[in-house]
Amino acid sequence: MTNLYLKKTYELEKNENRKKKDVNDNYNLEIENSLKNIKEGKFYTEDQAKEIAKKWARK
Repeated sequence: MTNLYLKKTYELEKNENRKKKDVNDNYNLEIENSLKNIKEGKFYTEDQAKEIAKKWARK
């Protein structure tokens, strides 16, 4: 019983770590893409961003 518990706990921890890594990878990719867009002049003004946020909040 103890070995089964340890194995299940280990698998759960491994899955959690994998999820955290995926989230971190996606976050870092989003930042890299944002920085690239800013360098290329592709960005919204503060007012434009607020308008977009308002539209998304309604969906």
